[in-house]
Amino acid sequence: MQLIDDRFAKHLDVGCADGTFTKNYLKKFPDTKGYGIDISEVVCDLAKANCPEGTFIPADCYTLPFPDDEFDLVHCAEMIEHVDYPEQAIAEMYRVLKPGGTIIITTPNQNAAEYEEHLWKWDANGVRLMLGTHMSKDKLEGFKNIEEFPSFHNGHIMYLRGVK
Repeated sequence: MQLIDDRFAKHLDVGCADGTFTKNYLKKFPDTKGYGIDISEVVCDLAKANCPEGTFIPADCYTLPFPDDEFDLVHCAEMIEHVDYPEQAIAEMYRVLKPGGTIIITTPNQNAAEYEEHLWKWDANGVRLMLGTHMSKDKLEGFKNIEEFPSFHNGHIMYLRGVK
């Protein structure tokens, strides 16, 4: 939250877990709308209890249940390293992001500890390449204005912010 100073009217948290990001964002910007998705219905129920002012939907990151160009902000924290097809997940996040909208991704970097459930580990350049070159054929321009903090949060997390 400390790196987000912009107020986005409508945001989506992909891999929302217990809804903490949405809760904190809505506390900071109460006149906005917050949505979250997670693969687990149980987790979405926890998010609803933790953040009743948000909307939480059990959904797969490869088929987000929203129309194209729906959100001003798409946030994905500590999730992308757990999916089999990260390029497809990012392409789907791109689809639901409005032109000029912002995506924020955090993921463990090359300095992070090894965890069996982490399928991927990138350096900042690797995620930058994925954001810029692995979009669908009609979205080849990828994200523009990519800002990166390759060694964030005690040096073990990478933070990337891109604009569609």
